[in-house]
Amino acid sequence: MLLTHSIGWQQKVGFLMGASKSLGVYLVLYVASKNCVGKQVMTNAVTNVYIDMEGSGTTTSTNTHRHSLNRIAWLLSSYSTVTSVFDTIGSSCVESTHSLSTPVICADPDQASAHPGPFLCASIELSCANRVTMASGLLSHLPSVPYPPSQAGRWSPVTSTINWCEEDYYATVYSAEVVNTLTNLLFMYLAAKGIYSCVKDEHDKVFIVAYIGYLLTGTGSFFFHSTLKYPMQLIDELSMIYTTCLMNYATFSFSRTPRFRLALASGLTFLALFITLYYHYLQDPTFHQITYAILTIIVFFRAVWVMEVNMRPRFRRNRKSEDSSSLRSNSVRVGAEKAELEREDERDRAILRQMWTMIAWGLSIFLGGFLLWHLDREHCHTLRNWRRQIGMPWGFFLELHGWWHIMTGTGGYFYIVWCTWLRHCLNYRQDDYELIWPRWLSMPVVSRQCRSRGTDDHGMHKSKKQI
Repeated sequence: MLLTHSIGWQQKVGFLMGASKSLGVYLVLYVASKNCVGKQVMTNAVTNVYIDMEGSGTTTSTNTHRHSLNRIAWLLSSYSTVTSVFDTIGSSCVESTHSLSTPVICADPDQASAHPGPFLCASIELSCANRVTMASGLLSHLPSVPYPPSQAGRWSPVTSTINWCEEDYYATVYSAEVVNTLTNLLFMYLAAKGIYSCVKDEHDKVFIVAYIGYLLTGTGSFFFHSTLKYPMQLIDELSMIYTTCLMNYATFSFSRTPRFRLALASGLTFLALFITLYYHYLQDPTFHQITYAILTIIVFFRAVWVMEVNMRPRFRRNRKSEDSSSLRSNSVRVGAEKAELEREDERDRAILRQMWTMIAWGLSIFLGGFLLWHLDREHCHTLRNWRRQIGMPWGFFLELHGWWHIMTGTGGYFYIVWCTWLRHCLNYRQDDYELIWPRWLSMPVVSRQCRSRGTDDHGMHKSKKQI
């Protein structure tokens, strides 16, 4: 629906490979932009390659490589500019005369094919003090309230093993981190929305349990950021592990024998218990972050594999040939079955396009939240200084951990909805359910379609059943 019909399997693989390469480029640029030496090395490398190409003569291949290097240089300049803003705004600017030479690339890197040399157009000098003045001056005319100093809170002292960038008890004594607390209300709303959909549209009960775990995650995070107490931290973080283990069970147990399901449930229960005890022993948030990431990656790629293998028409050719060979004695029936299979294949292709669109959108939101979570940890001093400069309520928008709650909560909801829809498709009930997702910024929901007169109680077309 939202993607063109021309996107095939090869294009999707190419897209994923291209995205991986782009991610690798950005990781290199991130490392290089952490210090001035890295920036200079990257810039010199691009320039030296240009010189080598000019000395070897101009060919079509050379122009192509020059065009690629221009874009790499453009990415380097853009990314280093963004990171330098974080690095310089948070500094005290004692050495106000110190300046950083940042390469600036021309606005249109596509002009590189006609440019004889490196596509670095100019080099500007911006002092630390000037950049801070420019950033704060944009918001200086907006009405704001100064941040009050932190105070002793109702739940003091802090006993959690980790504290986030939002200042403690600056707004009220009843909540340690106001923004980080209130952003968890989205979890509660989406959990209620999902549970209501499961009951109304008769989704599998495993997804009701998944939404309850999703609700427990948001509720635990709400109380954790309100109190910064260690028991609340455990509820917040371990509920993420439990919910992900549950989604692993829902994904790996489908169409398996009862013995396999029992073994899988026992193994995941033991794993969750081990993570709980070992995490309580270590009290190291890094252990939780790694285990959660591993479980999430496993369940995501497993769900993608199940979706493609069971719904992609090209992987069901054997099924088609078997059905056709068994019906050759009746030519009328063979023709009807062939038409029905073609209709189902076209329907499943359309569903796959919708699913991939929802996957790409939900995953982008989730990873965007992870990026903000990382920036919140790495540039906390910068963000706090900036929030103090612009005041409230504008400083609330720079509470990046709050955005992490909103974006990962949204991405997690997208994942559960996708798995719910996938389960109905695996049960051959595509004609009974549909995805309701009218706008990009709306929340999708899987809803039961109104039955037409042409279907029976099991959602099968009467015309097909009567033949």
